[in-house]
Order: sequence, then structure tokens, then C-alpha cells
Amino acid sequence: MEALQLVMLGITATMLALFVRERNKEFGLLVSLAGGILLITLILEPLSTVIMGVRDLAQRGQVSLAYIDIVLKATAIAFLTEFAAQICQDAGEGALAKKVEAGGKVLILLIALPIFSSVLDGLLALLP
Repeated sequence: MEALQLVMLGITATMLALFVRERNKEFGLLVSLAGGILLITLILEPLSTVIMGVRDLAQRGQVSLAYIDIVLKATAIAFLTEFAAQICQDAGEGALAKKVEAGGKVLILLIALPIFSSVLDGLLALLP
């Protein structure tokens, strides 16, 4: 049922945005943005279930939750920056979209530094 709601909302928002964009480009962009926000709100509950499931698997596998949190944060940054970049692209700002994507990549690298540090510590411990 959730998949059908997601698809129908996406199609409806797209058709409405196209219809409005023919008359007023700015309002068409706002309709598209509102549709995107509504779609994101639809997936928040299933997403929280996924996050809890991943954390449960990590605990059963005795994986540090700190690493799981980093992966989840990186995934969230990737989704949010892609969403923002697509909005910029829809507004005709392709160059700005690329900068948003680059900023997201830098933020992901920043939060992944503890993982890189742990890997390096592990490698250094192996050396005589």
C-alpha cells in the first residue's frame, strides 16, 4: 500500500507541477518542492524501521554502533544532498546542483574520518 501511495503521489505531483509550470515557472518549482517534501514524509516511518533493524543487526553481530551511526549519517547526507541538487537542477541551476553534491561528499568524508582513523590504527598495529 505504501508503495502505491508513493507512486501515486509522485505522479500526481509531477503532473500538477508540469501543469502549473506552463503558466508560471516559479510556482511550478514550488509545487515540485512541496511534492518532494510530501514524498519524503511518506518514507520517514519505513525509514525509521530500517534504521532500527540495522541497529539490531549491528548489536547481534557485535558491530560498534558508532560505525553504524556514521554509515546512517552518511546515507542521510547523500539522500538530502541529492534531493537539494535535484531541486537546484529543476530550477535550472545545474552548476549550483553540482556544488551541493560536492558539499555533500565533503561532509560524508568528514564524518567518515573516525572510520579511516580506526582502519589506519589497525594497519599500524599489524606492522612490526
